[in-house]
Amino acid sequence: INASDSVTISGSKDAIRSIIEVLQEQAVSCRELDLDYAFHSKVMDDIEQYITANLSDLEPRPAKINFVSAVTGSSCDGVKLDAGYWWRNIRDTVQFESAIAELAETGIHTFIEISSHPVLQSYLRDTLKSKPVQGRTIRTLRRNDPDEYLSLQATAFKVLFSQENTQMDKLFPVPGRLVSLP
Repeated sequence: INASDSVTISGSKDAIRSIIEVLQEQAVSCRELDLDYAFHSKVMDDIEQYITANLSDLEPRPAKINFVSAVTGSSCDGVKLDAGYWWRNIRDTVQFESAIAELAETGIHTFIEISSHPVLQSYLRDTLKSKPVQGRTIRTLRRNDPDEYLSLQATAFKVLFSQENTQMDKLFPVPGRLVSLP
């Protein structure tokens, strides 16, 4: 569940294509994602033992900061991030909207998507619009961007200046002089 009006479904290709056909007949915006695996569906069940066995040595610890999980849609203690948790991350319905809503309610209003192909921006904006807060979404990179370094610099500045209490005197301790522009 990505946002109040946006979900991603998973399953067999035939089932997905049948659903898309019906939705398109009803003029509902939808598209098939080009993915190799049907995450968050019963199709993944065959790998449960493999995943949990290979992650059984994890030693989760208490979180040092608030960890909000898209698996549960709420705050999650770090000690619960065991093999079973990571299996549910693969298999269960994603609770992205609930997780973002909880973060917004706790005072987190700037969201940075770290990806070369940002896809969550619209879901973030939709969820934030439904809350009585001003929120901001920031992307980091774009696929095939020749100015990748400049994009990262721009992201850093956007993050810095998106904060409510940016202390400009700490960033620019020496006052500049004003000049008239032509």
